[in-house]
Amino acid sequence: MLERKFRKANEISLIPLINVIFLLLIFFLVAGRVNEPDALPIEIPSAKSGQLENTQAPESITIMLGKKGKMLLNKNEVSEEVLNSVLKYELERKPDLPVIIKADATLPASNLMKIMVKVSDLGGKNFFVATEFPQ
Repeated sequence: MLERKFRKANEISLIPLINVIFLLLIFFLVAGRVNEPDALPIEIPSAKSGQLENTQAPESITIMLGKKGKMLLNKNEVSEEVLNSVLKYELERKPDLPVIIKADATLPASNLMKIMVKVSDLGGKNFFVATEFPQ
């Protein structure tokens, strides 16, 4: 009698599927960071009077103050010490450099005044508080 050879059933490997899933995960993580919105969403206060200034200076410093004490200097989150040192360096180099302060509408005025006094003490002569006209 002839012996019959039993063939081992082909097993489905999950390794290629796992590789594809990990590649998709990495793709979406990287793609999500590319289209990142502003790091600090703020609601700029409305102005009832004032002049319209061009805040798109070729070279300027922009300070953003958030609701929870978060500070951004030219779109980079900084501590108060780093803000002081960068402002001091930049304003010693160019005293007429425009400093644009964008503060959230719900931020206490004392926090805004603290930054304005700091800019003035460090030699800033040309600073603005960003507002928007009511529509």
